[in-house]
Amino acid sequence: MQTVTLEKVLSDIRALSPEQQEQLRRLLNRSVVTLENDELPMKPRIIGTYTPKDRSQENEWLAKHQDQYAGQWVALDGKRLISHGLVLKEVMAEVEKAGIKDALVVRAESSDSPPYIGF
Repeated sequence: MQTVTLEKVLSDIRALSPEQQEQLRRLLNRSVVTLENDELPMKPRIIGTYTPKDRSQENEWLAKHQDQYAGQWVALDGKRLISHGLVLKEVMAEVEKAGIKDALVVRAESSDSPPYIGF
């Protein structure tokens, strides 16, 4: 029994006339679109659907309270302060304990400090 290889198939395709190659291309294109019962060979999967959260309440809270918590990590959910402290790991543990999945966690700086532009 003869083994079919990709190289052999490609060689056979190259041996076809241009009209036959075009006919084969159309046949292959049509077969991809019109599968049995119009079913795809595999179900498409959604990689991700991210919708940015409105952070206006958190930004408003920070504008009002940043001097009070300057130098600390603060975790916010809307206008609610979940946790604050000097150690990020501890603040994150409180956020996890509260069960908030999308809390904003930032380091508060005093209003008169220069903007942070670090790496």
